[in-house]
Amino acid sequence: MTACPSALPSEFQDCSVMADYIHLRDLNAPALKKFDERALKIFQLEGGNTWIDAVSSSQDGCSKSVADNTPEMKNGWLCNHTHTIQHRDDLIMLRNHPQVAFFIRFTRNSNSRLSPSRDLFDGLMETFSINPRFQEFVMSFGLKFQEHDFAPPSLRFRNLLSASTQDHSKQGFECAYGLRYVADNGNLDGKERWSVRQFAVYQRVDPAINQSIWIFVGISKTSGPEQHVLDFLSRSSGITTRTHPFCLHLALIAASLSEWRWYIDDLTERVQSQSDRITLADVAKDKIDGRPDFNINFSDRQRLKNLEDSILNLQIMLGSTISTASSLIRHLSSLCEQPLDSTESILLNGFVETRDETNLFLTKAKILHQRVRGASSLLSGLLDYENAYSLRILAEESRQDNIAMRALTEKATKDSGAIKIITIITVFFLPATVVSSFFSTQFVSISTHDLVISSKWWIYFAVTGPLTILTLLVWYVTSSSRFHNAALYRLRKSGLIRNLIIKTPRKDPEQAEGISYPSTHSFGSSNFESQIQPSEAAHAELLGTPYSRKGVSNG
Repeated sequence: MTACPSALPSEFQDCSVMADYIHLRDLNAPALKKFDERALKIFQLEGGNTWIDAVSSSQDGCSKSVADNTPEMKNGWLCNHTHTIQHRDDLIMLRNHPQVAFFIRFTRNSNSRLSPSRDLFDGLMETFSINPRFQEFVMSFGLKFQEHDFAPPSLRFRNLLSASTQDHSKQGFECAYGLRYVADNGNLDGKERWSVRQFAVYQRVDPAINQSIWIFVGISKTSGPEQHVLDFLSRSSGITTRTHPFCLHLALIAASLSEWRWYIDDLTERVQSQSDRITLADVAKDKIDGRPDFNINFSDRQRLKNLEDSILNLQIMLGSTISTASSLIRHLSSLCEQPLDSTESILLNGFVETRDETNLFLTKAKILHQRVRGASSLLSGLLDYENAYSLRILAEESRQDNIAMRALTEKATKDSGAIKIITIITVFFLPATVVSSFFSTQFVSISTHDLVISSKWWIYFAVTGPLTILTLLVWYVTSSSRFHNAALYRLRKSGLIRNLIIKTPRKDPEQAEGISYPSTHSFGSSNFESQIQPSEAAHAELLGTPYSRKGVSNG
């Protein structure tokens, strides 16, 4: 690490003071204010089964694991075997080990809580002086129903210097970053084939105490990243002979990129299939022989929207990986004060290759996004055209209906004209019909020389007059809405029309508030006519359509 710049204020000339200041700033970072609130969903609850897997390497290169806190195991370690840490005291035993790797697991799946409790995690942070900003990456994990955070925080890198010396040859560092990757779940029961996953990495290299600390969050057992970690730990021995720490960073980034190519290919195939379906759709035309007869609708737009969201999330994740790789390249270069040796040159070349590969994936994703947007635009245009075509068909059908109605109207007009003529003829002959009917009765007799009218002739008019008045009265009553309402109510109350869907008052309409029927049942009463609705209400009631009458509640 280079000496502190002379341009800094005098109170920051001492690098140890500057380191304390940076640590205090990291501790009070605004991004960590939500950590306590999120911790209830991130970690296992107290009292449950909480643990952290740990693997330790000794000076002879044998990979040793932390055993349970038992007296016989405190000074001896089992090689190539992983044990769990469940208490803070187990962490204290590892403070002087040259290299320790901690694995924080998921309890069930990638959307579940992490295995340690909040107290055990805090003990890990305090025991090994982990940078507080590592909590930013841990906040991306925890209990959730759906993944929304597709971009982890940017890589955090801090140079370390021994607090007791200003010897720059004993330069150390710590870094933390997160990576997103996809896993192929296979086509199981029609579920989504791919799932987005993540893991976070923390590394602390302190040459002053010959120690290297690793923390891995969210790496599942027997996965590719964990195999790289275990292989790296088995190859590392002492701090002077161990493998360059950036080798593992390169391996982890390469492992996170291993499935992106096939995921992009799958997305491309799905986009192409959907695009072909839309492009070859037979819109508003008769089917042509040899041409597929597709039926596109709004569900196609929904599928394109889901594909577009997946591609946008892909761009975010690839951009985050590019940022992480670029930061590691920059910091690896800054750590090399002397000309790069072969190992560091190989590492830098490897990081550049991974960054270029990720850039290529990102370019593919951007092109794929443009194709999806083009297909969405075409689909929107086709749906609009299909709607316009449907409206045109409806307009044509409406025009045909209008023509038919016009023909029917003309025919009805002609029929009404004929009926009018018949009515006029009937009216013209009505007096003669009445007179002839009267003279054909027994009240009138015609002799050879004289016309004799019976003295009882008035009986004819006495019977005909009331019958005519009664006929007119019956016609008037049966055509009124009051008669319809009362008759329907009576029929329903008597149970004769139980299945008729009709909305009637819950009480007798004759007793309803605001309606009074004359005791004489005179249907021509003006008081009754003022209380009922027009005849449209009766028709609506016959059709089962609810309606309301003034002063009567609908039951």
